[in-house]
Amino acid sequence: MYDLIYGGAKYRDELQKIFPESKIADASDEIHQDRVSIELEIEDKEYWKRITLNGFLEQSLNVTLVTMSPTLSKEFREEFEKWKISNPEAFK
Repeated sequence: MYDLIYGGAKYRDELQKIFPESKIADASDEIHQDRVSIELEIEDKEYWKRITLNGFLEQSLNVTLVTMSPTLSKEFREEFEKWKISNPEAFK
């Protein structure tokens, strides 16, 4: 899994705690400032779940693209509804 997290520089330590097995690096350039890349071996659904439940849904380029995909969007929405039921405290 590879993702870009916008606003990520200030979240770097928190991301490292959520994904201790990941490689996190600065991914800023002249156009996109304050973003980090995250790379790790993980199933898509598990990554989406951890990103979502830890409050990084809106910062994740991967999740943004998934929600725009006609096929993956349905799968993500179904998983999202399950997470809301099983983890209501994460959605307050």
